[in-house]
Amino acid sequence: MIPGFKIIDDILKGLPENARLRDQLGQLRSQIQVLQSENEKLKAELSSLQPKQNGLGDETLKVLQLFFDNGGDMSIEHLAHHFHFQQSVAEFHVDILMAKGLLSQTRVGYGDSSGAFGLTREGRAHVMKHHS
Repeated sequence: MIPGFKIIDDILKGLPENARLRDQLGQLRSQIQVLQSENEKLKAELSSLQPKQNGLGDETLKVLQLFFDNGGDMSIEHLAHHFHFQQSVAEFHVDILMAKGLLSQTRVGYGDSSGAFGLTREGRAHVMKHHS
């Protein structure tokens, strides 16, 4: 046998098997794409089904985070302005946080001046526990 022909013979011998493996590889890649797409859909569905943190919705958690980040007391008006909420929406979130013991009223408003609210110890602990 001529020395260079052995290499060529070895290469040619594997061609039918290589074609079959390439076909299988293409099928597997297609299956992977389908599975990845299904996985993303299922993750999104699972996320929407998971219970809210301590019964708090996303917007209420953002309000709580703002109190934490601000480090001081804030009024309903400040919250409404910051989040572009109507005042009643800001009150709604404060009511939820107060009912859970995460906020407390720190100043009562009279006349045109509004009251203020601040984080409780439990509120700070909640943010730290769920901080991402």
